[in-house]
Amino acid sequence: MIYHKHIKYLLILAGTFVFAACEAPPAYVHVAKEFDRETDFFLKGIMSRDLVKVCYHKNGATPQQVAALAINECKKFSKRAIFMELNLRVCPLVTPISAIYKCEE
Repeated sequence: MIYHKHIKYLLILAGTFVFAACEAPPAYVHVAKEFDRETDFFLKGIMSRDLVKVCYHKNGATPQQVAALAINECKKFSKRAIFMELNLRVCPLVTPISAIYKCEE
C-alpha cells in the first residue's frame, strides 16, 4: 500500500514537469560564444553591434516582442534596427526561429 501512495505522487510530479515543459520560452537575444571564457566578449562585454539575432518560438513571442528586443538592443549603441531575414540555422531547437536585424546608425 505504501508503494501505491508513492507512485501516485511520482506520477503527479512527472505530469507537472511534462506540462511545464510544454510552455514555449520567451524570446531572447542570441550571442554566439557568450560563455566562452577565452573571448574578449566574456571579459569586456559587447562594445559595438552590427547584427542582432533574436531567437524565439512562434508560440512564445509575438512579432512585436521580437522587434522590440532588437530595437532595444540596437538602441544601446545609438543605432536603429532594420529587419533582414528569418533563419532556422542559428538558434537551438527549443527556440528555432531567429530574426536577424541589422543595426545601422
